[in-house]
Amino acid sequence: QVEVETLKGKATDIELNPAIAGVVSEVQGNKLVVNGTTFTFSALNSDIRVGSWVMISALQQNDGTWSVSSVNQAPVLAHAEVEGRISQLDTTTSKFNIGSMQVEYSNATIEDGDILKNGQWVEVDGNFENSHFVAAKIDVENDTDYDGVEIVSDAVANGGFDLIIVDEATHYKNTQ
Repeated sequence: QVEVETLKGKATDIELNPAIAGVVSEVQGNKLVVNGTTFTFSALNSDIRVGSWVMISALQQNDGTWSVSSVNQAPVLAHAEVEGRISQLDTTTSKFNIGSMQVEYSNATIEDGDILKNGQWVEVDGNFENSHFVAAKIDVENDTDYDGVEIVSDAVANGGFDLIIVDEATHYKNTQ
């Protein structure tokens, strides 16, 4: 699903609503695994490989399978904000996961002196480095702040993007 907002005949905001976005962990023929979920798409582009960032437009069927309408590569951006629940917290190595993404936080500022715990919802500002995300700032959020939030992707014409991952969905936002 795509929504386009215009001003004087020019696109100012393009919102994409993928079912899932994330890193491909496996590809076999017309099947791929993203964030632990298997998808089948007969028109899968051969450029999509393990490690590719993708956005998948799909509807989940009653039997739990997915009816996929498109699989598109998503840009990996240097600076980003990642949001989601902490899992696999390791305070010895200063690492945790948000979905399937590993976050390294040894040099990060944790706002309000919060102590990180598995299950907490966090907003993490930082940079992508190879296969993980290096945090510069972490903000622990209250669960009730996100009740009923719709997760969307937003790509604004003419560049200047931030990448925001919300529990394995992505949000692109104009920063200019």
